[in-house]
Amino acid sequence: MNITVLTAFRKNKQITAENLLFYVFVVAFFGAPLGTAPPTICGITAAIIWVFSGLAIRKRHIYFTKSWCRPVLFLMVLPWIGLLYTRDLHGLGMDYAGKTHYWIYCMAIAAIAPNVRTERFI
Repeated sequence: MNITVLTAFRKNKQITAENLLFYVFVVAFFGAPLGTAPPTICGITAAIIWVFSGLAIRKRHIYFTKSWCRPVLFLMVLPWIGLLYTRDLHGLGMDYAGKTHYWIYCMAIAAIAPNVRTERFI
């Protein structure tokens, strides 16, 4: 039985970090038509919940055992490596490297994704 966060608060149920992360990402998704501020605020909130609740440490097996982890980590680090050889540190390169937080949001949402077994159809 699924209940909302407000109902859980009223009934004194235990609210998990996974539930809070889910609802923050739902608000970010439905707040996207309002502009860039609501999804960014919700993303930062989700990243804070993800780190300080310990999900980043408890779910580390998700990040290191899956095949998608290495390319994502590479894409997170690549813009910062690119800043090492550029002369224009305050231009477009720094703006692009500053967008790394989107990858952090992806890592946070992967912590609450269900463990679904996929079958290969060849």
